Amino acid sequence: MKYSMTMTFRGFILIFLFPLYAVAQERDSYAFEITDGDVLLTPARCAPDGCAPTAAALTGRFVAFLPAGATQLFFLSSTVETQPSLAFQLPADPNEDSGGVSREASFDYDGSSLLVKGVVDARAFDGPLIEYRFSAKVVTKPSDDVAFYVARPDFRKCVSPLCGGYFVKSVNKKRTQCADGTQQNECYVAELNLPVGTAVEQLLGSSTPLFLVGIIEDKKFEGFGNLGVFNAKGAFESATDESAVGTFYGAENNGIMCITSPCFTYDLTVLNRMRETPVSRINFDKVNADAEKIDEAQQLLANGEVLYASGRTYKYKGFAGTGVEFIVQQFYLPIEPDAKCEEGYSFSGGACKTQYGCTYPEIQLNGVGGAPVIDPKTGEMTTSITQSCVKTCEFPGVIQEPGICVVYYP
Repeated sequence: MKYSMTMTFRGFILIFLFPLYAVAQERDSYAFEITDGDVLLTPARCAPDGCAPTAAALTGRFVAFLPAGATQLFFLSSTVETQPSLAFQLPADPNEDSGGVSREASFDYDGSSLLVKGVVDARAFDGPLIEYRFSAKVVTKPSDDVAFYVARPDFRKCVSPLCGGYFVKSVNKKRTQCADGTQQNECYVAELNLPVGTAVEQLLGSSTPLFLVGIIEDKKFEGFGNLGVFNAKGAFESATDESAVGTFYGAENNGIMCITSPCFTYDLTVLNRMRETPVSRINFDKVNADAEKIDEAQQLLANGEVLYASGRTYKYKGFAGTGVEFIVQQFYLPIEPDAKCEEGYSFSGGACKTQYGCTYPEIQLNGVGGAPVIDPKTGEMTTSITQSCVKTCEFPGVIQEPGICVVYYP
């Protein structure tokens, strides 16, 4: 938490600005692959002749959040396995005590490798003592494997696949790297592979600009050579038929809250360049879009999701200083899917996912550990719950509902 106070004295009048409260959520997430790891599980209750701890090798991948200059560690998601199976998953907050379960972990991160040593102790409620340690390497950073493009259909009349594909252009760049290795104003690709169930075919034949998140890759067509393919991980429809003007940004609510202005509540990331700048206001007045679409864009921001938009920033005078306003000229909304997902899954981000975010056919594993406790303030009964994604629901896990596997720890 950060506090600031401004005091101005004029004559005999003393003016106070109330403390400014702000909480910023820095984004510093990385995907890791475990290179070496093990887990040691010791039961709380043992047989009369004693009990031996069970040791298991730990493998898999996870996404770690390392905010504040890597002084804290959180596991946003994980797909890890132990051999033999101990139904162990990385805790979301490895240093949070809850539901009678104590957790403690230390770590070291050098920018490419992560070393972690932690303990999950549920013995107070007859649960096990779990000791884990592993080393992991960064496999990708956010947005390393994708880029941002605008696309338009190719209406030229010639033999397919030389014509009839799509022209894609990397935003915020003068040149786009094409499949054949050349740098062009825009690249022709013979195919466009869209996320499963994304209903955009009718838009590609219209004048509506399309915004894509994905990558241009090589693909050879017999008799024609390498014409390329665009593999999209996300597809978005523009709010209006107007061509985008200005800089393309990813706008996101950063979690800062203030009681005075300007308040730099949003972060703008320059797409394909990943430069970030805070802004205090987002203005949709210059967009000739339907009120419903503007409401949807504002709802995305309110929900903490990224809104892709183009426009320019301007400075303005606020109550307690100079603010920065983002004037939106065009913005893009996720295209509704036309695919049906299996029971227990819903369509999100181009794929069928569980509520936690496990992509079909993965299963969401809910680990419930420790005996229920009653919160002394609210009177609510709570337990310690961890969530992760697994390939199968193995014993002692049970399928509670479609797509959900539950393991109850002692």
